[in-house]
Amino acid sequence: MFLVLIGGAIAAFMVWRHINKRGKSFVRAVAFLDALDRGSSVEDANQIASHLFTSGSNPDTDRSAINNATAIAEAKFGGKQLPVIHAARRMGYCG
Repeated sequence: MFLVLIGGAIAAFMVWRHINKRGKSFVRAVAFLDALDRGSSVEDANQIASHLFTSGSNPDTDRSAINNATAIAEAKFGGKQLPVIHAARRMGYCG
């Protein structure tokens, strides 16, 4: 019984970690696409996107990026994240 509980906890942690990682990648992809739309180069857009959710980033900026990404996903992609990430990667996103 104990092993089943430990196995379940490990599986739940792995799922949570995957979802958290993909969520950050999604928000960074939206930031990348937004930077491109504002005229940034691919390199600059990747730098802007990679700065989100780091120890040097501003928590208010991170929250704003999350809200912006959520709104864009709901408005343009039916709430789905993967189409946004794939579109950004086709345009040079390295995240």
